[in-house]
Amino acid sequence: MTKAVTPQERLAITLRYLATGETQTSLSYQFRVSQNLISLIIPETCSAIYEALQPIYMWMPRSQEEWRKVSQDFHSLWNYPLCLGALDGKRKYLMNPYPGNDQSNEKHIHNYRLSRARRVSENAFGILSSRFQVLNKPIRTCPERANMVIQACLVLHNMLRTESRQDYSPPELLDQEDIQRRRMVVGQWHDHQHNALGDLQVIARRPKRDAMQVRDLFCTYFNNEGSVPWQNEMALLH
Repeated sequence: MTKAVTPQERLAITLRYLATGETQTSLSYQFRVSQNLISLIIPETCSAIYEALQPIYMWMPRSQEEWRKVSQDFHSLWNYPLCLGALDGKRKYLMNPYPGNDQSNEKHIHNYRLSRARRVSENAFGILSSRFQVLNKPIRTCPERANMVIQACLVLHNMLRTESRQDYSPPELLDQEDIQRRRMVVGQWHDHQHNALGDLQVIARRPKRDAMQVRDLFCTYFNNEGSVPWQNEMALLH
């Protein structure tokens, strides 16, 4: 009988696929494993990776106190209150900046503070797609298996950010603010990804009145008791 593919080989095949996005045909030549078997190995191993790492590296809060702690930590790091996470996108149910270029200084500051909070997700997805090249093109498989691939990438990304931050995502890879010199520094992840996750289509829709009122409340807060010392100069760069 043919010798079984070992767990070590299964993991190596899967990690190679996630990191490079190579075709299964290419992987079959490299590892001398049939393409049909590789098509089974990858989703099975991705599922095993997610099940093993998710409780540790993609754990979700389970109570109001734990969610409040997330909000407090985000506020402490990025000076944005009442926020449980950051998304980067163009959908009208997300907090949007004030439109147009001819804005008051107060609105420029609001847009800067919102952009600063959203930069967290921009960096995260930029690093993710530059390290896991499988995300740089369509995943040619059924939705269920594609979901397994994405979940494996996410927990591996979180694990590497936690355990090997300096090697996996050194500072020069990130978009950063040099507050002392009042300038923006563009991270190297822009050089590694080529519109990997794609752009969402802009939906031309006027935000609801209550959403506009919330934005105005944030604007007032950022320009008064929630202000930070560097915001006036940094807002001019956005």
